[in-house]
Amino acid sequence: MALMTDCSLSMDSVGFSWGGRVALQSISFTPPQNQITVVTGPAGCGKSTLLRLLATLESDYRGAIRTGGRELLTLTRTELVAWRRQIGVMLNPLGNFDWLTAEGCLEFVIAHAGHKGLGGERAVATLSSVGLEWARGRFPHEMSGGMQKRLALARALVLSPRMLILDDPTAGLDPVTGREILDLIAGLRGSASIVLATSDTANVRRLADHVLFLVEGRGHFFGANEAFQKSDDPYIRQFLESRTEGPIS
Repeated sequence: MALMTDCSLSMDSVGFSWGGRVALQSISFTPPQNQITVVTGPAGCGKSTLLRLLATLESDYRGAIRTGGRELLTLTRTELVAWRRQIGVMLNPLGNFDWLTAEGCLEFVIAHAGHKGLGGERAVATLSSVGLEWARGRFPHEMSGGMQKRLALARALVLSPRMLILDDPTAGLDPVTGREILDLIAGLRGSASIVLATSDTANVRRLADHVLFLVEGRGHFFGANEAFQKSDDPYIRQFLESRTEGPIS
């Protein structure tokens, strides 16, 4: 099936509202495959909402979201399930299973995807890849914030997805732990398409291949990170330079 080999995503004039309040307006962009696209902008600009739409967690949107040239809403249930198994998602709150150990959490995800008999080996290998093999028997409430972030990332990675959707993966972490998480994500460049949301300009500069910059729910800029960093656009300059005065209110 084409959907099993094509995990491309594109948004075409997408809009979305929460309870009558417009959250996104006319968003159009296509994240380049096997690169890191960072979605950024001021607080409340619609970053998390956009990621929820890409992850198919919201369906009442305007415009079109396509994969392999097909609108997501037209996929059959079987096709949608197959497509969702190609993406790894890490949103806030993290969604770790509090009643399962780290290893048990990953084994549950593997079994739910129908890969019976592979759980233990794959779970341990994935935990090892994020530096958590030693904590395989711990429950989420026994972990620090950084460890819980690593577990959530492991859960997103365990099915070897073609696309990762990550919402503010370093939020609330100390600089050292945050850098470790970013290094893990950067190491995935080339093996998966990554769409990551953050308001941290240092993370944008360090991690992004391409940038989608949102202002009040609109796509203000989409292009290469180098062009974003050098832009003289007043909205972008105010954001990157953390100025209180400017068009962003």
